[in-house]
Amino acid sequence: MDELEGLHLKVADLERLVDELFTREHRYRANVRTYTNADSPVTLTAEMCLWGLHILLDCSSGVVIVNLPSATCAGWVHVKKSDGSANKGTVQRTGSDTIEGATFVDLTAQYSDRFFYADGGSVWYMRCCKT
Repeated sequence: MDELEGLHLKVADLERLVDELFTREHRYRANVRTYTNADSPVTLTAEMCLWGLHILLDCSSGVVIVNLPSATCAGWVHVKKSDGSANKGTVQRTGSDTIEGATFVDLTAQYSDRFFYADGGSVWYMRCCKT
């Protein structure tokens, strides 16, 4: 069991890695996707999140739901609501995973966004960018 203790990253380590990703501007155009109500619900895969993914939600024609993959993927995803409509964007967990204890997070205001990163176990952590 002692061998496994060193494999799990601490939340502080994950936050440090997230900061490094943003400061290095790892925002590759191929990893930016836009989804609308017509695409909803959008189910993300572990492969999509492994190297990071930026998602823009255009909720102008209705609610857009994004389903995160299992937190065992240890990946990350940045989700931003790009429109000013009253419709919300919802990011949901998978299975028994949680998003910091919750089952979903709503993005309601234009340009509101969250950065989600998985712990490799059963929890997705959030970092608020703009609420």
